Amino acid sequence: MSEPFEFDVWQEGVIVASVSAADEETAFAEAMHYAMMYAQDGPPVQIAPAQPPGAEP
Repeated sequence: MSEPFEFDVWQEGVIVASVSAADEETAFAEAMHYAMMYAQDGPPVQIAPAQPPGAEP
């Protein structure tokens, strides 16, 4: 079994959501969903592959 695909959604230098799925397409679609929700709050959001704790995108 392969490792899951993981993405973080960042807003103003803070991870606001993390997603994980068995395939990249599903993981990215979930990250996009969260990005659209958080983007409504105002500041821009970024989607990046998950990083070790303490890292920034």
